[in-house]
Amino acid sequence: MKMNKKEIGRQLIHLSGIGAVFFVYFLGSLITGIGALVISLGFFILSFYVKVKHDIRKNLPVRIKELEELEDSFHDLINSVEREASGIMYMGAILFFLGIGTSLLLFPFKIGIISVIVLSVGDSFSTMIGVHWGRHKTKINPKKSWEGTLGGFAAAFLVCLFFTRPEIALAAAGVGMLMELLPIKINDNLLIPFSVGIVLWGLSLCGFLI
Repeated sequence: MKMNKKEIGRQLIHLSGIGAVFFVYFLGSLITGIGALVISLGFFILSFYVKVKHDIRKNLPVRIKELEELEDSFHDLINSVEREASGIMYMGAILFFLGIGTSLLLFPFKIGIISVIVLSVGDSFSTMIGVHWGRHKTKINPKKSWEGTLGGFAAAFLVCLFFTRPEIALAAAGVGMLMELLPIKINDNLLIPFSVGIVLWGLSLCGFLI
Protein backbone atom coordinates (compact mmCIF):
# COMPACT_ATOMS: atom_id res chain seq x y z
CA MET A 1 0.00 0.00 0.00
CA LYS A 2 1.27 3.45 -0.90
CA MET A 3 0.65 6.59 1.09
CA ASN A 4 -1.25 9.22 -0.91
CA LYS A 5 0.08 12.75 -1.27
CA LYS A 6 -2.44 14.13 1.24
CA GLU A 7 -1.28 11.71 3.94
CA ILE A 8 2.40 12.34 3.16
CA GLY A 9 1.86 16.08 3.50
CA ARG A 10 -0.07 15.61 6.73
CA GLN A 11 2.66 13.49 8.27
CA LEU A 12 5.41 15.90 7.23
CA ILE A 13 3.54 18.76 8.87
CA HIS A 14 2.96 16.53 11.89
CA LEU A 15 6.68 15.77 12.02
CA SER A 16 7.50 19.48 11.86
CA GLY A 17 5.92 19.81 15.30
CA ILE A 18 9.32 18.94 16.70
CA GLY A 19 10.20 22.53 15.82
CA ALA A 20 8.29 23.50 18.97
CA VAL A 21 11.13 21.94 20.95
CA PHE A 22 13.61 24.43 19.53
CA PHE A 23 11.25 27.32 20.20
CA VAL A 24 11.06 26.17 23.82
CA TYR A 25 14.82 26.55 24.21
CA PHE A 26 14.74 30.07 22.74
CA LEU A 27 11.42 31.38 24.06
CA GLY A 28 10.62 29.11 26.99
CA SER A 29 7.76 26.67 27.61
CA LEU A 30 5.26 29.36 28.57
CA ILE A 31 5.52 31.48 25.43
CA THR A 32 5.84 28.48 23.11
CA GLY A 33 2.89 26.72 24.76
CA ILE A 34 0.70 29.81 24.55
CA GLY A 35 1.77 30.30 20.93
CA ALA A 36 0.70 26.73 20.09
CA LEU A 37 -2.67 27.30 21.76
CA VAL A 38 -3.14 30.53 19.81
CA ILE A 39 -2.45 28.64 16.57
CA SER A 40 -4.95 25.96 17.63
CA LEU A 41 -7.56 28.64 18.34
CA GLY A 42 -6.75 30.27 15.00
CA PHE A 43 -7.50 27.05 13.12
CA PHE A 44 -10.70 26.63 15.16
CA ILE A 45 -11.91 30.09 14.16
CA LEU A 46 -10.77 29.54 10.59
CA SER A 47 -12.80 26.32 10.36
CA PHE A 48 -16.00 28.29 10.99
CA TYR A 49 -14.98 31.24 8.85
CA VAL A 50 -14.45 29.04 5.79
CA LYS A 51 -18.08 27.90 5.96
CA VAL A 52 -19.42 31.45 5.87
CA LYS A 53 -16.72 33.30 3.94
CA HIS A 54 -18.80 33.61 0.76
CA ASP A 55 -21.67 35.23 2.67
CA ILE A 56 -19.23 37.59 4.38
CA ARG A 57 -17.68 38.57 1.06
CA LYS A 58 -21.08 39.41 -0.43
CA ASN A 59 -21.64 42.01 2.28
CA LEU A 60 -18.25 43.67 2.00
CA PRO A 61 -18.35 47.24 0.64
CA VAL A 62 -15.10 46.67 -1.25
CA ARG A 63 -13.75 43.37 -2.56
CA ILE A 64 -10.23 42.75 -3.81
CA LYS A 65 -10.09 39.79 -6.15
CA GLU A 66 -6.34 39.17 -5.69
CA LEU A 67 -6.67 38.96 -1.89
CA GLU A 68 -9.63 36.60 -2.14
CA GLU A 69 -7.71 34.34 -4.52
CA LEU A 70 -4.73 34.34 -2.16
CA GLU A 71 -7.01 33.46 0.73
CA ASP A 72 -8.64 30.64 -1.24
CA SER A 73 -5.20 29.28 -2.18
CA PHE A 74 -4.26 29.19 1.52
CA HIS A 75 -7.43 27.26 2.37
CA ASP A 76 -6.80 24.83 -0.50
CA LEU A 77 -3.27 24.22 0.77
CA ILE A 78 -4.54 23.30 4.23
CA ASN A 79 -7.34 21.16 2.79
CA SER A 80 -4.79 19.27 0.69
CA VAL A 81 -3.28 17.70 3.83
CA GLU A 82 -6.35 17.55 6.05
CA ARG A 83 -8.24 14.34 6.73
CA GLU A 84 -11.96 14.41 6.04
CA ALA A 85 -13.15 12.19 8.91
CA SER A 86 -14.27 15.02 11.17
CA GLY A 87 -17.29 17.28 10.81
CA ILE A 88 -15.16 20.26 11.83
CA MET A 89 -12.63 21.45 9.28
CA TYR A 90 -8.96 21.48 10.31
CA MET A 91 -9.71 19.32 13.36
CA GLY A 92 -6.36 17.55 12.98
CA ALA A 93 -4.45 20.84 13.12
CA ILE A 94 -6.62 22.12 15.99
CA LEU A 95 -5.94 19.08 18.18
CA PHE A 96 -2.28 18.82 17.15
CA PHE A 97 -1.40 22.31 18.33
CA LEU A 98 -3.70 21.93 21.33
CA GLY A 99 -1.79 18.81 22.35
CA ILE A 100 1.56 20.56 21.98
CA GLY A 101 0.48 23.71 23.78
CA THR A 102 -1.15 22.05 26.76
CA SER A 103 1.73 19.59 27.19
CA LEU A 104 4.27 22.41 27.34
CA LEU A 105 2.14 24.36 29.82
CA LEU A 106 1.02 21.49 32.05
CA PHE A 107 4.23 19.50 32.48
CA PRO A 108 7.71 20.43 33.72
CA PHE A 109 10.19 21.70 31.12
CA LYS A 110 11.89 18.49 29.99
CA ILE A 111 8.80 16.32 30.34
CA GLY A 112 6.87 18.69 28.09
CA ILE A 113 9.61 18.55 25.48
CA ILE A 114 9.75 14.75 25.48
CA SER A 115 5.95 14.53 25.22
CA VAL A 116 6.00 16.73 22.13
CA ILE A 117 8.83 14.69 20.58
CA VAL A 118 6.96 11.40 20.99
CA LEU A 119 3.83 12.94 19.48
CA SER A 120 5.60 14.55 16.52
CA VAL A 121 8.17 11.88 15.71
CA GLY A 122 6.66 8.65 16.98
CA ASP A 123 3.17 9.15 15.62
CA SER A 124 4.44 10.35 12.23
CA PHE A 125 6.92 7.51 11.69
CA SER A 126 4.47 4.86 12.87
CA THR A 127 2.01 5.99 10.20
CA MET A 128 4.54 6.40 7.39
CA ILE A 129 6.30 3.10 8.06
CA GLY A 130 3.04 1.27 8.69
CA VAL A 131 1.51 2.41 5.39
CA HIS A 132 4.60 1.60 3.31
CA TRP A 133 5.94 -1.52 4.99
CA GLY A 134 3.25 -2.70 7.38
CA ARG A 135 2.60 -6.38 6.61
CA HIS A 136 1.70 -7.83 10.00
CA LYS A 137 -1.46 -6.41 11.54
CA THR A 138 -1.76 -6.42 15.31
CA LYS A 139 -4.52 -8.36 17.05
CA ILE A 140 -4.96 -5.49 19.49
CA ASN A 141 -5.85 -3.08 16.70
CA PRO A 142 -6.25 -4.49 13.16
CA LYS A 143 -5.81 -0.97 11.74
CA LYS A 144 -2.22 -0.90 13.02
CA SER A 145 0.80 -2.96 12.02
CA TRP A 146 3.74 -4.17 14.08
CA GLU A 147 6.14 -2.62 11.58
CA GLY A 148 4.55 0.79 12.01
CA THR A 149 4.38 0.57 15.79
CA LEU A 150 7.99 -0.59 16.17
CA GLY A 151 9.19 1.97 13.61
CA GLY A 152 7.48 4.79 15.49
CA PHE A 153 8.90 3.48 18.77
CA ALA A 154 12.46 3.36 17.39
CA ALA A 155 12.25 6.85 15.87
CA ALA A 156 10.81 8.41 19.03
CA PHE A 157 13.36 6.61 21.21
CA LEU A 158 16.33 7.78 19.14
CA VAL A 159 15.24 11.42 19.10
CA CYS A 160 14.43 11.38 22.83
CA LEU A 161 18.00 10.21 23.51
CA PHE A 162 19.20 13.70 22.60
CA PHE A 163 17.20 15.14 25.48
CA THR A 164 17.11 12.54 28.24
CA ARG A 165 18.57 9.32 29.62
CA PRO A 166 18.12 6.00 27.72
CA GLU A 167 15.72 4.48 30.25
CA ILE A 168 13.50 7.57 30.21
CA ALA A 169 13.58 7.68 26.41
CA LEU A 170 12.61 4.00 26.39
CA ALA A 171 9.68 4.59 28.75
CA ALA A 172 8.46 7.66 26.84
CA ALA A 173 8.59 5.99 23.42
CA GLY A 174 7.01 2.82 24.82
CA VAL A 175 4.09 4.63 26.45
CA GLY A 176 3.50 6.84 23.42
CA MET A 177 3.43 4.00 20.91
CA LEU A 178 1.31 1.84 23.21
CA MET A 179 -1.29 4.61 23.31
CA GLU A 180 -1.04 4.97 19.54
CA LEU A 181 -1.59 1.24 19.13
CA LEU A 182 -4.53 0.74 21.49
CA PRO A 183 -8.02 1.27 20.00
CA ILE A 184 -8.87 4.10 22.39
CA LYS A 185 -11.43 6.61 21.12
CA ILE A 186 -9.35 9.65 22.02
CA ASN A 187 -7.45 11.54 19.34
CA ASP A 188 -3.73 10.63 19.25
CA ASN A 189 -2.78 14.30 19.24
CA LEU A 190 -4.08 14.51 22.81
CA LEU A 191 -3.74 10.93 24.03
CA ILE A 192 -0.04 10.48 23.22
CA PRO A 193 1.50 13.62 24.77
CA PHE A 194 -0.75 13.54 27.84
CA SER A 195 -0.04 9.85 28.50
CA VAL A 196 3.71 10.31 28.09
CA GLY A 197 3.69 13.43 30.25
CA ILE A 198 1.70 11.83 33.06
CA VAL A 199 3.89 8.70 33.15
CA LEU A 200 7.14 10.70 33.14
CA TRP A 201 5.79 13.08 35.76
CA GLY A 202 4.95 10.07 37.93
CA LEU A 203 8.45 8.67 37.45
CA SER A 204 9.98 12.01 38.43
CA LEU A 205 7.89 12.06 41.62
CA CYS A 206 9.23 8.58 42.40
CA GLY A 207 12.80 9.90 42.23
CA PHE A 208 13.77 9.11 38.65
CA LEU A 209 15.89 11.77 36.97
CA ILE A 210 14.27 12.94 33.75
